[in-house]
Amino acid sequence: MDYGLFAKEFSYSYYKNGLKESYTGPDGVTYTYTYDNANQWVSMDIPGQGAITNNVFNWTRPVSTTYPGGAVRTYSYDALMQTQSIAAMDPAQNTVMDYQYTRDLMGNITSKETEDGDYTYAYDELYQLTSVDNPSLDDEGYTYDDVGNRLTELGGVQDYLVNANNELVSHGDVTYTYDDNGNTTSITNGTEAVNYFYDVEDRLIRVEDGDGSVAAEYYYDPFGRRLWKDVNGTRTCYFYSDEGLVGEFSAEGTLIKSYGYKPNSTWTTNPLFMVQDSEYYYYQNDHLGTPQKLVSENGAVVWSAVYHAFGEAEVDAGSTIENNLRFPGQYFDAETGLHYNFTRSYIPQIGRYVRIDTIGTKGGVNLYCYVTGNPANLIDPEGLMGCKPKLPEIPKSPGDFKDAIKKLKKNGKAIKECAEMDDSNDSCEDKWEGCQECCKAAAQAINPTGLWHNWYVACTTWLCNLPPE
Repeated sequence: MDYGLFAKEFSYSYYKNGLKESYTGPDGVTYTYTYDNANQWVSMDIPGQGAITNNVFNWTRPVSTTYPGGAVRTYSYDALMQTQSIAAMDPAQNTVMDYQYTRDLMGNITSKETEDGDYTYAYDELYQLTSVDNPSLDDEGYTYDDVGNRLTELGGVQDYLVNANNELVSHGDVTYTYDDNGNTTSITNGTEAVNYFYDVEDRLIRVEDGDGSVAAEYYYDPFGRRLWKDVNGTRTCYFYSDEGLVGEFSAEGTLIKSYGYKPNSTWTTNPLFMVQDSEYYYYQNDHLGTPQKLVSENGAVVWSAVYHAFGEAEVDAGSTIENNLRFPGQYFDAETGLHYNFTRSYIPQIGRYVRIDTIGTKGGVNLYCYVTGNPANLIDPEGLMGCKPKLPEIPKSPGDFKDAIKKLKKNGKAIKECAEMDDSNDSCEDKWEGCQECCKAAAQAINPTGLWHNWYVACTTWLCNLPPE
């Protein structure tokens, strides 16, 4: 990537089976990857530091991970491989993080026990978050209209007024204006106004205060990735790999920070480490991949935060380094309070984006709201569509089993689409029968006591509604 005064590049090498063997970042450091016999990612070697290593797996998910210096992170899962617990210990076996999750029958988290206290969550019939009891921050409560617009919130007079285009017009003393493309052009809080400007592709390029003073300017590449921002005359340049944001540089090309991820991870999600001034700091993330803490090699916490439900972070005043990674795919811009989320910027205080969804209603009927109002369980790394956190891919397996799984997924999707259309024609019935056959074929290929058992239980109960045989 050419930034004018400097250029940076990255590269990968590959094993013969196509898996990534190494990654060389824009700082010239090469990290190597190893995998087990099932092609599951096992370790990442960090030059001069050691390795991040997954020691034990439950099916395709790690049970224990060790870090350079001796810190350990452990995980447990339920029968559907949903996260039940995450715990982190420093090299002296002191607790750094301890999260225990409870879920309802739909998989939504109803409680989270942490080292700092317990959270409880409640939802409406559309699985929109309606209340959060928070041990560290004010409790939260929300109501919604029929298309997911927030109507009220707990904690004062905060009624939300939206227009026919689902554009937020006001809440409390805050008012909003929009252009003809649905872009937020101003936010006024009392007498203080902030104005927003966009390019021909509706990407945010400049922010000004009410007096016309420029707070920030932004520049993008043809793929929509933000390459740099200027704030008060200081330019920060951003560099990306397949996994997302991997480097920040000054205008002259001096490295400010770099980031590391496991190979082929979701875009800027669940980071492994950050490097600043040649020091490595390791992320402790929650079930979504959102950073909760950063620790040094000896396990000392150098950054931590607690979050409001829709992603606004309250950073601990004792933090000694800066971390701007937030919800998966999001980068905190201190100059505006917005979160840059690849295709658009996000306002966590109101759970809405500054512009409409670029994929239209494919991302949901409401073009502004974040993850259909369910931020405790869904993520949106690219600012397009809410989804559940990505599970590790199924390892290589015998051909018959792989064929059965492939057909199962295809027919299961078709059945789901038929059900959503309330279509009971012969085609839908044929697809249902096809799904049943695939499930039975998968069952015959699986050793019920082996690692595939949990997957079979999930597929038969969710896709086919068949009891395990």
